[in-house]
Amino acid sequence: MGHGASRLRRICREAAKFGAVGGAGVLVNLLVFNLVRHVTDLQVVRASVIATVVAIIFNYVGFRYFTYRDRDKTRRTREMSLFLLFSAVGLVIENGVLYTATYGFGWDTPLQNNIFKFLGI
Repeated sequence: MGHGASRLRRICREAAKFGAVGGAGVLVNLLVFNLVRHVTDLQVVRASVIATVVAIIFNYVGFRYFTYRDRDKTRRTREMSLFLLFSAVGLVIENGVLYTATYGFGWDTPLQNNIFKFLGI
């Protein structure tokens, strides 16, 4: 039981760290989005893209140096390439949802912007 139980504990710890970083990344995304909307006159989707990029950087740093800091360093280029690929796909989906809601349906109140940004995430 010893080896399997310790492996399960390690996986659970890693999953908890992953969830913590991911959840914090969503908060960073929404906070930066609302801050940019509040202090600039940028269009909603541009403000959202900026917030998404900040959150991607936050998540990468969190995953690299907190969640997976013990992982093999030799695969870092492949790992970063995959992370950036999935992040780019996420950026397109997230901001596509916001763009469609805002410009396709005219749902452009701050509350609606936040709801569709969150749904996109």
